[in-house]
Amino acid sequence: LAVGIHAVRRSGIQVGDHVVVLGAGTIGLSCLQFAKLSGAKILMVADFLAPRLEIAKKLGATHVVDLSKEKSVAAYLEKNPQIMGEEGVDIVYECVGVEGSMNECIKIARKGATIMVLGVFGDEVNHFNAAWVQDREFNIMGSLMYTWRDVTDTVDAIYTGKVNVDAMITNVVDLDDGAKGFEMLDKQAKDNIKVLVKVSGKE
Repeated sequence: LAVGIHAVRRSGIQVGDHVVVLGAGTIGLSCLQFAKLSGAKILMVADFLAPRLEIAKKLGATHVVDLSKEKSVAAYLEKNPQIMGEEGVDIVYECVGVEGSMNECIKIARKGATIMVLGVFGDEVNHFNAAWVQDREFNIMGSLMYTWRDVTDTVDAIYTGKVNVDAMITNVVDLDDGAKGFEMLDKQAKDNIKVLVKVSGKE
């Protein structure tokens, strides 16, 4: 969660902004929740896994895009221009870490928009339309982790109920079964977002 609040702060989000989150994993859903708390007006989340999109809706997404059914977010917005209206997309949070997702960002963002890169890229991005970055005057920023302030504010948000962590925890295992938790994330990725490992008998 602290990764999400850090990225949202770095993005300079404003009340009323139109936001798209690419990727509905732990980080994407964290960005979603803190963008909502920051006053975003439209919150669109895109992912290939329908169960994750259902959770995104519970956490405040105003729109979701199932990429197992839609060609791309850009194509979806082209078919539904009323969603973003003339204002367009102010901020895109890239939480996937693949070349196609990065290019999707620059296709959907309005001129002068901010693109926050949180996804961990395993490979180099070899095909990237830099001409669009220059022409549309995008602000592209990376966001890696968090500060101590981000951590303390996240704890406060959890304690006061401003964010929903329960919806993001899809399984709980005992410490002795920690390996089982990793296996769930590896082999049952579509059914899991965050597996919580209990370090004591109390939850």
